[in-house]
Amino acid sequence: MLYKFPNNLVQVDTQYLPNYMVGYEHFLYNNSDELYPLGYSGDFGDWHLGLFNVDGLMVEDLGELTKDIISGTDFRWYKQYTITANVTGKHFFGVFDDVLGTAIYQSSLFNLITQSEVLDYTLVEYKHSTNRDNYNYESIDIYNSVFLDLVNLPNTYEYTNKVVIDAVTGDVRTQKNQQSTILNFETQLFDHYANEVMSSLSGHDNVLLNKEPVTIKEGHKAEGLRDYNQSNGVFSAYHNAKNRINLNG
Repeated sequence: MLYKFPNNLVQVDTQYLPNYMVGYEHFLYNNSDELYPLGYSGDFGDWHLGLFNVDGLMVEDLGELTKDIISGTDFRWYKQYTITANVTGKHFFGVFDDVLGTAIYQSSLFNLITQSEVLDYTLVEYKHSTNRDNYNYESIDIYNSVFLDLVNLPNTYEYTNKVVIDAVTGDVRTQKNQQSTILNFETQLFDHYANEVMSSLSGHDNVLLNKEPVTIKEGHKAEGLRDYNQSNGVFSAYHNAKNRINLNG
């Protein structure tokens, strides 16, 4: 059992931290460019995902991983997990060999929130119809999920009319009217890495915002970087449930 990550592996702080919620079922897929085993010894069945605090101390063992064979014996791994520990604030994930006690992987830092804080954030869930960004979406049908502190900007609307002209009277009438509701969001003080993640998310074709299906209209665009390599940005999405087509005969 690995109770503490080696000091030289403990993550330093980053400027923007994604948020995950205690008690909510999330999904972690290791989409790194490198494939395992990467020279690691031991039995994969002994690899566990752990939740660690910023001092490298494990606060919860989240259990064994699932192997995703990519080619031959080379694989990535994933885990569907729910954090039950009574903790909040900055943490990271670490994969360790439960028998050998060796550290295998660690994530970047993230922030843990509780259900009482959830109204301050937007739940963003996303996946794609084909493989991309080293995610094996075609074989593993599950959403990535993260809570982001997005600023809701006023909705905008699009209207498209199809008109016909009466061949006898010359009267013009609307045959079909399409109305779309567009949700607009601002991200604030995202660092370079967070902006890259938002750019990737914008390219996914299956996105939920607070469980509502949306279709990205304008992908995330970051403004010029400010101090500490941070910037604001904007993106927009069609609210699928509020898109309307009216036929007038």
